[in-house]
Amino acid sequence: MKKLLIVLGVLIIAIIVIVILKKNKKEEMTNFAIGEASVTSVSTSLQESFPVGVRVSVTGDLPDACTELGDIVQSRDGKDGDFVVNLQTKRPLDMQCAQVLSAFDTSFILEETDGLLKGDYNVVVNGVSSAFTFEVDNFVSNEDTLK
Repeated sequence: MKKLLIVLGVLIIAIIVIVILKKNKKEEMTNFAIGEASVTSVSTSLQESFPVGVRVSVTGDLPDACTELGDIVQSRDGKDGDFVVNLQTKRPLDMQCAQVLSAFDTSFILEETDGLLKGDYNVVVNGVSSAFTFEVDNFVSNEDTLK
């Protein structure tokens, strides 16, 4: 009986610790201001693979010493077919930070390029654009080209 009480006590303490840690994690996530990165240039390069991947390189400035790059949210503009990217920033709400511009340089692989037809495409990152061209269709054909 004594062992059962000890096991139950340890289990209750473990549950309390988990609940407290989850609460602190939620508070950490909500204590940030989410913004949009100030982008100065965007360039694209085609990767040596097939289907071809597109690497997007972005430079810009962060407004202070506490702000850092956040999520990269990618989508397609249905009207023009452009790749639209929102490069977010996050900054702690409760910190005083030195107001100095801090340059950043980041890159990522563009999503949803498999299956695109040959042609010209644009990537727009926070309002700054860059173009790239597929010289051939960007998908593997199931047809036997030797026939």
